[in-house]
Formats: sequence, structure tokens, C-alpha cells
Amino acid sequence: MTVAHTSQLAYEKIRDKLGDKQQEVYEKLQELGSATNEQIADALGWPLQSVTGRITELKKYGLVDVEGIGLSKAGNSSKIWGTRDLNDKQLERIANECAD
Repeated sequence: MTVAHTSQLAYEKIRDKLGDKQQEVYEKLQELGSATNEQIADALGWPLQSVTGRITELKKYGLVDVEGIGLSKAGNSSKIWGTRDLNDKQLERIANECAD
């Protein structure tokens, strides 16, 4: 899956408001298209807990959302995350939340 041009433009508007780790996780998820926390962690070479916290923050900002349910390597249910298309009102809200 490729990232919609409007999503990329929206992300560029708020990118400087996000922390470095949030940016890395978001950009990796965009690159992967959709992925579980475990898949993102593997792709980044990070511990799982470093990704789960950043995904929680990105979800709070409305930048990512659950696209489905998959399985972890251990066979447990795991959320599959994807990036969201954002409108100007959402961007403004996210920018304000990131600034807090």
C-alpha cells in the first residue's frame, strides 16, 4: 500500500511537532503500509516496548489507526496499524496536542 499524497502533505505540516522516535515509527509504518507493533519493531531493530509507546502516542494524535487484527510470532492476536488521511481540522488539533 502506498501513502496518499494528501497524507504525506498532512504529515509534513506537523512533522516538526513530533518527537524523533514518533517520527521514526510513523515513517516506518508509512513505508510498510500496515504492520503490527512487532513488525515495526523488527523493521526498526528496536525493542517492542519502544514501539508500543510511540504507537499509543500517534494514535492519540490521530495519525494511526487499527486496520485489522493479525498474529504475532508467538501466535497471539495483534493489532495491525496503518496511517490515516487527515483533514485540516485534524491537523490543527494534532499540532496543538503535540505542542502541549
